[in-house]
Amino acid sequence: MRPSVRDYAREFLTMFEGYVRQMYLDDRGLVSTGVGYLIDSVDDAARLQWVRIAADGRSDGPSASRKEVEEEWKRVKTQQQWKGIGGGNFIAKARATQPPIITLQMAATEVDRTFMAMLNGLERTMKETPGGFFQDYENFPADAQLGILSHLWANGANNLHKRWPNFCRLCKERKWREIIETKHYRWKNIRKDRDQAMIRVFTNAANLEDANAKGFSFDAALVYYPQLILPLQEIEV
Repeated sequence: MRPSVRDYAREFLTMFEGYVRQMYLDDRGLVSTGVGYLIDSVDDAARLQWVRIAADGRSDGPSASRKEVEEEWKRVKTQQQWKGIGGGNFIAKARATQPPIITLQMAATEVDRTFMAMLNGLERTMKETPGGFFQDYENFPADAQLGILSHLWANGANNLHKRWPNFCRLCKERKWREIIETKHYRWKNIRKDRDQAMIRVFTNAANLEDANAKGFSFDAALVYYPQLILPLQEIEV
């Protein structure tokens, strides 16, 4: 991915995924943490670095044992009545119970590590999609890369050519405007603000390539979001 995308991806995705250091249930009732990082097995949770929440409710305390992590994961998993209320709301409710359900949080450095591991893993799997749909991915406009990664973060990267064939084809053909006009980027439970962000990043990619084809010199390596690159007819005015 382009360096500007790597630098901005976490800020962009956090706007929609949230940033939660504790365990919580997502809208499907799966245990998650960090920036939408799925840990829906005890072993997944135990592979991460957890610390006890200090008495002030914010700071990091001592490292947690595997037994503590397993017990916390099981407590969170059983709270299916709170799935889909958002990570922050889940944590507030879970910590208000007596005794509290939430007593641990990931070390801050572990949030960074898991985010980059997930981002790199999704991108690697996407590039290996059969059919060469993303063979020119490194040359896509930065805003288009951002939109693709947001799509992968929400839907996964496995079997893209089977689950999202039109999206793959249009990416290969660089038909960014058709992706948004025919809603090929959309998934079932996409939030309105994320929907609008996806429209904007792919619109930027389309407008940038239209303008550069006419002799303008927008730098495709830069992320323009949240600003909007104007349509060609407005640039020429």
